[in-house]
Amino acid sequence: MIVNKSLDLSHPVILNKIEEKAVSALNNQLGSMNSENKESFLIQQKEALWLLQNQKEYLLPEGRYTLTNQWECIEGPFHKEVILAQLIVAVSCKEYKTDSITEGLLMHLLQISYLNAVREYIKVVMFPGLYAYYFKEKAPFITTYYGPGLFEQPLKTMRSMYDAVGAEQIGVTINENSLKPCSSFIGSLYVLKEPVAEEMPCKRCKAKIGCEYCMIRKAR
Repeated sequence: MIVNKSLDLSHPVILNKIEEKAVSALNNQLGSMNSENKESFLIQQKEALWLLQNQKEYLLPEGRYTLTNQWECIEGPFHKEVILAQLIVAVSCKEYKTDSITEGLLMHLLQISYLNAVREYIKVVMFPGLYAYYFKEKAPFITTYYGPGLFEQPLKTMRSMYDAVGAEQIGVTINENSLKPCSSFIGSLYVLKEPVAEEMPCKRCKAKIGCEYCMIRKAR
């Protein structure tokens, strides 16, 4: 069974939840409004709010997903005996061009915040419902995102995942091991028969606070 569809994020309730998370993440990235950087913080916050209000088409990601129990063609992190289903997700924001370094940075932070908010929405809200609808049962255990470059997954899996999800239909292109636009993501969620027992490879990573890309915070 394979279900391959475009991701619909148009419902106002969904949009509000995603925007709330994106704005919260942006404020965390801008830092605190202490006495040393108060003026800079307020300027950046004002510019970011303007972008939020006036550049919606560059912020909310487009997406596609493939829900399948036929994963043999894509190299994955688990033995196929424990996998019940795989959800391949591709999301991408439009390329935003500007001569302003500050505006470009703020737009990048906003786009990443939106991408992460959408990914969280898919994992927590959308995927369990999809699985129950198509497989007529409750998902016992849903993993975090795995994919090219995440948790030591080989980058060579990007092409097969790109093809499987139809990422070209949302304007994403692939060049060897990179995607364009730059604010794009491809990864997989898995439904497993039981929780993951082994340690995630990133827990051995030398990074101090976790990875923004795989959304793991203070994993060690």
